[in-house]
Amino acid sequence: MKKQPIDSSRLSLDEFCFCSKSVKITAKKSGKFRDLIDAFRTVYWFHSLRIGMNANTTYQLEQTLEPDAFCVDADGGSYRRNKWGAYRLGKHTPTQKLIISVNERCEGAQSEFEHVLWDALRISNSAAQNADAWIRRIDPDIQSILWSKDKKISGNRARNRQLGALHLQVIERRASLDALACLTILLREAHELGRMEQSFNIAKSLCRVLVMIGDVLNGHGISHPLYEYYEEVILPLASWQEKRFGFQGIHFMTLVGQLYHRLYHLKNVDLHRLSEQEKGLYKLKILNGEYGWDYMYLLNPIEISTKKVIDLDSKEDREQHFIDKRRQWALENILTNGGGHSLPPM
Repeated sequence: MKKQPIDSSRLSLDEFCFCSKSVKITAKKSGKFRDLIDAFRTVYWFHSLRIGMNANTTYQLEQTLEPDAFCVDADGGSYRRNKWGAYRLGKHTPTQKLIISVNERCEGAQSEFEHVLWDALRISNSAAQNADAWIRRIDPDIQSILWSKDKKISGNRARNRQLGALHLQVIERRASLDALACLTILLREAHELGRMEQSFNIAKSLCRVLVMIGDVLNGHGISHPLYEYYEEVILPLASWQEKRFGFQGIHFMTLVGQLYHRLYHLKNVDLHRLSEQEKGLYKLKILNGEYGWDYMYLLNPIEISTKKVIDLDSKEDREQHFIDKRRQWALENILTNGGGHSLPPM
C-alpha cells in the first residue's frame, strides 16, 4: 500500500515540532535548535508551490522545480536527493538560491517565504523596535489604515497609535496573511509598550481573522499548529484584567470547517463568482450573526479567565461557564439542525 503523506495542517503543535524537528524558541529556551518559525514558513512555501503548480505529488513538484535533484551515479543508476519531502514537513529550509530559482517558475512564492508574518511571530524580535519597518512590508491597502491623515505632519506620515474598534473592523474586512501579520505586530507592540487594554482588543480581531483565513492556512499545511502557537505564545501576551481571548473548548479545525461549510451553503450566493475579499465579507457576516446565532456564538473568540483557580461561586466564573455551555449548544445545534434558526439559551 502506498504511504500517504502526513497532513501537517491537522497536527498538534507538539506533533508538528516533532515532524519538523523544531522547537519553540523562547526566552527560556534558546540555542542551536531548528526554529519552529522556519518550519512554518517552509511548509507554507511548499504548499504555495504545490497549489501554484497544480502538482499532485511531491515527486512531481520536485521534478518540475528542481530537475537537477535527479542524478545518475557512477554505475549508471539513477537516484534523487529527495529534499522536497523534508520541505513538505518543514524539516529543512530551502537555500536562498533555490528560493530565487523556484520563484522564476512560480512568481510570488519567494514573497510568501519571506512574508513579514514570520518575523512578527519570532518573540526574540522586538515588536516595539521593528513595528514601523514591518508594517511597511504589508499590503499597502492595510497600511493605509494605520497611517495618520493629519495634514499638519510634513514629510513621512506618522502612524496612528490610537487604533479603535472601527480600525480593527476595517482590518478584519481584509482578512488575509497580511491582515494576520498586521494584527500580530500591533498586538505584540502594544504588549511591549504596556498598553494591555489595547492588546486585549486587538487579540479579539486577530482570533476572528485566524478563523476566517483558516481554510487558506489549512491548504498551506499549517492551520492547527499555527493556531496552537498563537494560543500558547502570542495570545497570552494580550491578557488584561485576568482575561484573554481564545477558542478554548472547541477544536480549531472544527471552527474552520463549520465556517467553510456555512459559507458554501449560503442561499442565492455563487461563491465561484466572488473575489477573495468578497468571500471575506460573507465570512464576516457569518461571524457577526447575520446567518444565525449559533454560528456567531460558535465562531467568535471568547474571553478566557487567566486566573489559576476557578471559583464557580463567583459571578465572573459562572458567566465563563455559561459561555462555554452556549458554545457547545451552538455546535450541537449546527450539527443536528443545520443551524441558523434556534434562539440561544438565555
